Amino acid sequence: MAQKKKEKAKRLTPKQEVLRELYLKSGNICAFPDCDHPVMTTSGVYVANLCHIEAAEEGGPRFNKKQSNEDRRAYENLLLLCHRHHKETDNEDLYPVARMRELKCKHEKKFERVLDSMANEIYDLSKVHEPIPPTSLSLLVSGGFIDKKYQQEYEEDIKALIEKLEQISPATRRVYLLIVSRVGLDFGKMHLAEFRHLISIEDKDAVEHLGILDRLGIITDDEDQNFNERMLMVLGCIPTVDWSISLILREYCENKNHSLSDMLVELNFSSLND
Repeated sequence: MAQKKKEKAKRLTPKQEVLRELYLKSGNICAFPDCDHPVMTTSGVYVANLCHIEAAEEGGPRFNKKQSNEDRRAYENLLLLCHRHHKETDNEDLYPVARMRELKCKHEKKFERVLDSMANEIYDLSKVHEPIPPTSLSLLVSGGFIDKKYQQEYEEDIKALIEKLEQISPATRRVYLLIVSRVGLDFGKMHLAEFRHLISIEDKDAVEHLGILDRLGIITDDEDQNFNERMLMVLGCIPTVDWSISLILREYCENKNHSLSDMLVELNFSSLND
């Protein structure tokens, strides 16, 4: 009996249904943790990279000679990354197969309910993340981030912030995260011109996100000034507390090496618990 000829590794174009599923489960965001680079712009321009967990061709990162060409272009072996993180994950020592699969799984799990609800045609993206509020703010008190005598007011602050963030999409929350991450901790302000050069989406989309945040009272935009003088300011939700709770959370996360994105985008405040 003749022995079956070994298949030569060859890059195959992924099937359309695979690309569709990848896009839907990407949430239109790079799969690398805390990256908010879009997969596609609002104009329909594809600005991401298709990444193979195990390379499509010999010599590529994590190439597996036991895979078939069909396996290499299968949904399970692919994810969407921005150009920067596609190149960064080519480092096999830092990003072996197991870590790449974990990265893909964790990211897509956030958006898998979008596919489950496709039959309904309309899906509320604000419900992608189920809020996990903190049980207490004792770590903020013990760490010196807030004064114990104001603890109750700050607890009300976080509750109000969560209620407002629940009303908006993860994309708008990421815009808020960018602002909170970059404003000065002293006054919580940022020039609109600086914001414009930092964000990876088109101006008109950025303005829409800012309008949503402004209407909810999460930030304020001094629209009476000309563009170069306009300031964005992060607000506290309860007027009895002078310093915005979001900036306190930022300082806490930076000090304790926690993810501010987990809180402000995924609404997971469990890292505040003892």
